[in-house]
Amino acid sequence: MTPLKIKSSLIALSLLGLALLLPWILPAQAQTFTCDGVSEIQPTECQALVSLYQNANGRNWRNKTGWLVTDTPCSWYGVTCASGHVNRLDLNGNNLAGAIPPTLGNLLYLERLYLYSNQLSGNIPAQLGNLANLRFLGISNNPLSGALPDSLRRLSNLVAGSFWFDNTQVCEPSDLLFQTWLGRIGDSRRTWKYCTPPVPTPAPTATLTHQIVPSGWECANCDPKSKQGTYTPLANVIINGDFESWTGSEVANHWLPFNNGNAHFGYYNELWREAIHSGYHAQELEIERVEWGIYYRTIAIYQTVDVRPNYTYTLTIHALMRSNSSFEQRKRGGDYGMDWGVDYTGAGDYNAVESNGSNWFNIKLPEQSRLGSLSPKWEDARLLVYTTVKQQVYTRNSRKLTLFIRGVKKGPSEGEVVFDIDDVSLIGASPYQPDVTVPTSSVRPGECKTCADTPTNTSKSAPDIPNSSSSSSALPALPTSSALPTSSVLPALPTSTALVSDCSCSGNIYNCSDFSSQNNSQACYEKCFVATGQDVHELDGDSDRLACEDLP
Repeated sequence: MTPLKIKSSLIALSLLGLALLLPWILPAQAQTFTCDGVSEIQPTECQALVSLYQNANGRNWRNKTGWLVTDTPCSWYGVTCASGHVNRLDLNGNNLAGAIPPTLGNLLYLERLYLYSNQLSGNIPAQLGNLANLRFLGISNNPLSGALPDSLRRLSNLVAGSFWFDNTQVCEPSDLLFQTWLGRIGDSRRTWKYCTPPVPTPAPTATLTHQIVPSGWECANCDPKSKQGTYTPLANVIINGDFESWTGSEVANHWLPFNNGNAHFGYYNELWREAIHSGYHAQELEIERVEWGIYYRTIAIYQTVDVRPNYTYTLTIHALMRSNSSFEQRKRGGDYGMDWGVDYTGAGDYNAVESNGSNWFNIKLPEQSRLGSLSPKWEDARLLVYTTVKQQVYTRNSRKLTLFIRGVKKGPSEGEVVFDIDDVSLIGASPYQPDVTVPTSSVRPGECKTCADTPTNTSKSAPDIPNSSSSSSALPALPTSSALPTSSVLPALPTSTALVSDCSCSGNIYNCSDFSSQNNSQACYEKCFVATGQDVHELDGDSDRLACEDLP
């Protein structure tokens, strides 16, 4: 063979080897594929699929048939189209890795998105909230992290069992708007991990110095001008009234249980966010089956506290009552009730309260659905709302008294009733600290606004219940990718205060005609119901928890 022929053969072999190696040394698919030749779906949808492949480790997918090879994306593995749009992505268990690209929010006609059981990481892009037609979203079993974006509340077509995000590091926003939306989907596979759960506000410690007169003291004989007088230090004598301290028992620390039998009873650490007034926990009391012929079955918790004799204390209880009775039965009411009572001997003797009926005081509570907003029946699906009760307790000659809080099932039935209790306080004269006499020269001007400054409730504050519907009030626009077309950005979501910030609960001052929509009236109704425990503006004429139902 001549040198020229040998050289030609070597060149040919080199070119052949290069042709064989080229697919391995160059990401040819990702670099050369464009959507210019694609006609069966919109260019923005095609670009979203390309972005997913490039950002989610497409070259190493278990099955990538057709991806970035053919110009017919509807034939690519896992892609389903209908009427010229991508409406389904089935890529679960396909070795996807990396971040979910924001451009996935361009698949506006997508109804099902299956990305579970992969290695996707990072945050969930807010642009997924643009997928208004989505009926199933599965992202479970991925090392995803961060908070679920608030934009997901736009996904109004998700149905029960259609949102999976368990076995991830994703957390749930704890605000009531998001939790209400998430709860109404029902049967979701969740992490049950809150991003920023409410933290109870610790009660301030009163110190025996006149400089703190404006808070934590009261004075019945002060001179209005000089502020001279005898000041009484105030204290919340209830321990663990916010039910945040537990050691695994059925009843929170420092509380004791009581029931009078002949029924199935349960004491539980309430962890369901919707059934908690604030903080992490509430106390749950449950009565189920009651034997026939038995009436007034009772379950209670109680605590014995130190008090000053012959003083008046302010008792605050936050409670709700929920049952599995039908909507019509709950509107009629009367099957269940809740009371508080006092044993003035301080011996924890329930019979001492029971023997004197005047020692029991009824707590008026609306009977709500057992499952709150998770109820499968539309007429039952309402956010649970706590009632706030404030009463005066005169201590008589007692230095100790026992506070009982009980739930009652008044007759035999198979029905179930649950009472949730949270944020209990009994505020009055401290039994541990003496009064302080303040001479005129000791008080600086402006230290006391009034002669009888009274404390606020030192337990956790009650949050306003915002409007849970999706109105068009403005939320600051969500971040959008520069790749997203303008047409893919949906109207902004309402904020939790957009409809209730101007609503006053000081008295019956509004009529339904004062509101532009039922959403607005409902927001005001729920805010004031939480703040006062009643329909102060009389917006709910038929007591079905819906305000101004004739408004649009």
